[in-house]
Amino acid sequence: MFSHWLDEEIAYTEIASAAASLCIELAPEQTEALRMACGNKFSILTGGPGTGKTTIVKVLVALLQQQDAKILLAAPTGRAARRLTESSGETAITIHRMLKMQPIDEEFGTVSFQDQEELEGDYLIIDESSMLDVALFARLMSAVPEAMNVLLIGDSDQLPSVGAGQVLRDLLAQARIPRTTLVKIFRQEAENLIVVNAHRIRKGQPLILDQTLDSPFLLVLQENEQNIAKAVTRLVAEILPKHYNLTSESEVQVLAAMRRGVAGVTALNKELQIIKHGGPDFISIHKINAFAVGDKVIQSRNNYDLKYRMISDDSQGQGVMNGERGIVTELNLADKTMFVLFEDERLVKIESENFEDIELAYAITIHKSQGSEYQNVILAIPHSTPAFLTRNLLYTGVTRASRRLFLVCSDYTLKMMIENEIALNRRTLLSGLLPEPKLFKVNI
Repeated sequence: MFSHWLDEEIAYTEIASAAASLCIELAPEQTEALRMACGNKFSILTGGPGTGKTTIVKVLVALLQQQDAKILLAAPTGRAARRLTESSGETAITIHRMLKMQPIDEEFGTVSFQDQEELEGDYLIIDESSMLDVALFARLMSAVPEAMNVLLIGDSDQLPSVGAGQVLRDLLAQARIPRTTLVKIFRQEAENLIVVNAHRIRKGQPLILDQTLDSPFLLVLQENEQNIAKAVTRLVAEILPKHYNLTSESEVQVLAAMRRGVAGVTALNKELQIIKHGGPDFISIHKINAFAVGDKVIQSRNNYDLKYRMISDDSQGQGVMNGERGIVTELNLADKTMFVLFEDERLVKIESENFEDIELAYAITIHKSQGSEYQNVILAIPHSTPAFLTRNLLYTGVTRASRRLFLVCSDYTLKMMIENEIALNRRTLLSGLLPEPKLFKVNI
């Protein structure tokens, strides 16, 4: 369908037309990225924050719409899918939902699914591809028909997937796969210290700081774990409401490097829950993880059996995935159940046997935050071993914030992480299983 784009003159003309229709002036590297995405059957777009990936997606969607193409947009998580919807102007859904993954059996922790149906469409765009594990990637590729074009978008400097493999890194390691790596920070982001420092972290350079209250990137130095925890709770309870008019009801997310310890996710959640409810005396359900109406929660494992109702149209479905976030909307103390609205769209009844899969989410781990973006982030990093506190962990945490970031750690820990190039090395076989180069080219 897109073979005419192999003619460079036609491709550049139509790219310019699509950009003009959106009143967007493309930089040369963005035009070349679109030319790559048009002229190859399978390609990758990668780059850090502020390098123009969102602009490229907008123009690509407009370009495909001019061709009357059927476009599929998807991401690994619900939040990432919503961000892709906002940036593209077209509806994006989770990969699981797009593939209609229905389990048929579960044994020894391994889930078997129904045979995968082939996708219907002309062009597939997958965002946040660094989160793809090999199992999900295999199902995705098995569903792509021969005539469909595919573009993967992601940031290879982020943490690898929670599941097995390192799909995006393995694909980028193969020079035969067409890709564009964006490196230039565009003018509108060049003075945003979150963006600037994210790129400096990626390069192993020290941070540039502006410690005034209006700064988008504030470093809160604390020398031990206890003081880090106290600083986080003071930020949430006092400083953010007083100086920034931000409360626990607003878009504020605490991210922590660890689960255990006084500055870990578990302990912080208990303190932040008390702040949310104005004290320790609130009506709750469940003895271990006390949940109350209004609590932020997160699903901790895939549960394909949980039934939900879409609040937009009352349609029914089932399945809540690991990492999906929600708000407790109702408690029933008599039958020991509660209702959770996941991802602002799916209402789920949680019964007692499934409570262990739900956790408070006032604070979540950096790993759980992948694929999400929050306006205001408090990033708490107590000291630990170099094997855990890596540069890409810091980079991933910093890039979750879009408006304000409060980084709470010690000076020593910060310097160690910036200098620590150790990545989570994984032994994989994907590179050796990739097809011949010709299969990445567009069909003529």
